[in-house]
Amino acid sequence: MRSRVGDADEVAVRFVALADGLALQWLRGVPPLTGAQARDHLHRFVTDELGP
Repeated sequence: MRSRVGDADEVAVRFVALADGLALQWLRGVPPLTGAQARDHLHRFVTDELGP
């Protein structure tokens, strides 16, 4: 049976890229992004990749 995570290295790279992109968007403020919205994006990513 294949793991839902798949390739752990790929998931880690995509998570870091998402976190980096969200941090840059939050710092630049274009488009506006709150800390809560950024957390929601990260939570959704983790839930989609790792399950509940």
